[in-house]
Amino acid sequence: MSDVSLPNDWLRANDEYLCAALAWLRLRLQRGAQISGTPEGSPGDRSPSARLFRRQPPAPPKPVMIARRPPSILVDPFEPLFKEEKPAPESSDKKVQKRKKRVPQTPLEKIDLGQLKLTAIIRTPAGNKALVEESSGKGYIIAKGTWIGVHAGQVQQITEDAVIVEEEIENAIGEVALTTRELKLQKPPGE
Repeated sequence: MSDVSLPNDWLRANDEYLCAALAWLRLRLQRGAQISGTPEGSPGDRSPSARLFRRQPPAPPKPVMIARRPPSILVDPFEPLFKEEKPAPESSDKKVQKRKKRVPQTPLEKIDLGQLKLTAIIRTPAGNKALVEESSGKGYIIAKGTWIGVHAGQVQQITEDAVIVEEEIENAIGEVALTTRELKLQKPPGE
């Protein structure tokens, strides 16, 4: 073959075409296609180039190992991540009980018992009720079990002339003790 010299202008104009043709040729060679000669796989072709470009059968797939956990390690997706631990029961000889700190939900739970005044007691067959009044003059009706006061107090009993409230008071050590306080009905002067 003789050397062919092409002008630089032609090379520049056909640069993309040549790149595409070389890419196509490279792809065909990688796939093992025969470029010239006898058709692929013909029995009479024993040339070294035919052996080089002959297609090889695909390799069998490798077996996939699946890791399985024993049933004792399986995790329940619906179980909460953090479980609450139940504290050990305390001895019954102590009068100290631990409760969760109550979040105030009513206006009565935001007022200290010292700021409330017992105004009236209503006696009914269904149970006694009482009327307490705060310093601004606003009144509230309470019954047994009503939460009252800033120390998570709860009305335990309403008698003829008093309301007995049980409160949780925390001491300096951090122990919570239950104490009872009374709101007495004030008698009018002269009685």
